[in-house]
Amino acid sequence: MSTGPKYSIDNPPGTLKGRVFIGGTFTYVSILEEIYKTVLDCGFTPIYSLEFGIPWEETRHYSARLVQQCKIAIFETSLDGGWFFEMEDALNYSLLTLCVWDGYPGNYPRISTMALTHDVFRNNNKSYKKIDELRTIVTDFLGKV
Repeated sequence: MSTGPKYSIDNPPGTLKGRVFIGGTFTYVSILEEIYKTVLDCGFTPIYSLEFGIPWEETRHYSARLVQQCKIAIFETSLDGGWFFEMEDALNYSLLTLCVWDGYPGNYPRISTMALTHDVFRNNNKSYKKIDELRTIVTDFLGKV
């Protein structure tokens, strides 16, 4: 997977029903890349902000535009991050969503109460302890779409 302005924000790859927005904090970029690969392996099109050359000062605006152009979203929610706003957008646009988080003992999501109680998180969150578990969770979720 490459990063940089690979796609235009006005013309994301894939079809609306096949696009999967991937959100999370870039502290977990290696995990986000595993989600990306799994989405591809499942026959869907990952929508990952690093591939759109988003200017830093426009991150919120551009991310909202990307979410609007998807029907599915997967958020890595182990740590607080900007993805909270994207979760709100996913709720507002009725995206099918999955939240995953590092379930290693003692690693309950280190996120705010607002995020923990957000409908997107409460309705479909799964913990993983190993990368293989993460892949299985994502594959199972996308297999039901």
